[in-house]
Amino acid sequence: MKPEQLSNIGLYGNREIFKRRLEEGYKEVALGRGDWIQTQNSLTPETRIVALWAFFHQLESSKKIATYEHPKAFDGVTNIHGKPFEATYSEEEFKEYCEKNKIKIGKRIELTDLLNIWS
Repeated sequence: MKPEQLSNIGLYGNREIFKRRLEEGYKEVALGRGDWIQTQNSLTPETRIVALWAFFHQLESSKKIATYEHPKAFDGVTNIHGKPFEATYSEEEFKEYCEKNKIKIGKRIELTDLLNIWS
């Protein structure tokens, strides 16, 4: 992967989180993003995940997927950036979460390769 293909790192990356995930045994990473979805909240009727980094564990038996996510809401006038957060899902939970939030995940790459490019 070429460095110019990773332009979202500066906006939505946190190198320390990526390094920690590598130490925890996560081997691959992929970038995703969500479409706007309607909510039941009248103050923020639309939300989306602007960027989601998904980390895939190296142990097949683990099947854990950790994320680093950047939410955004729309109040009818302006975009409101939420606080980035981390979460951990099982494969099934992650699949359901992505479907519910209309999140599309890109191609997986080696986490070590990403960190080397990002230096």
